Amino acid sequence: MYFNFNSLASRSSKKAFLISIALMALNQFCGCFAMLNYTAIIFLESGSTLTPNMSAIVVGIIQLIGAYVSTILVDRLGRKFLIVVSALGTSLGLAVLGGYMTFKTNGYNVDAFDWIPVTSFSFVIFIANWGVLTLPFVVLAEVMPDKIRNFATTFCMANLWVFAFIMLKVRKYFFNLYINLK
Repeated sequence: MYFNFNSLASRSSKKAFLISIALMALNQFCGCFAMLNYTAIIFLESGSTLTPNMSAIVVGIIQLIGAYVSTILVDRLGRKFLIVVSALGTSLGLAVLGGYMTFKTNGYNVDAFDWIPVTSFSFVIFIANWGVLTLPFVVLAEVMPDKIRNFATTFCMANLWVFAFIMLKVRKYFFNLYINLK
């Protein structure tokens, strides 16, 4: 089978591309990649009692456990279900972390809740590894027609890294804005 641009015009190819690009965008714009890149800084700013490096180690272990759980659950519960649960859980965890940081920034006493940053950050990474971070690549390989699979995979991975670049730049911009507001 040789690649042919006419193969991209079929309905199944267009649908597969749409699904794959959407999953690659979800993978990056869920914020986990940016969170993992700035783990030490986020924990330092959140006022966690753990050292930033120890927090990064804890999050790495949680990430491994989440990926392992995904391999166990994926065939039992299905890819779509795990991606939806993962996206909703990631949203919930980020909302809790964002609420904590908002209260802390506005001067509220959050000392009794100093466990929230580590817990919600770890929860986000754990639940994201169930689907949002791991399954887009599996789904990409499964939904693409054979004739365009190589081209489509390359195209989707290029988009993934463009999304990652955008996400890291946006995260850095908002982080600098947050620092300047202090």
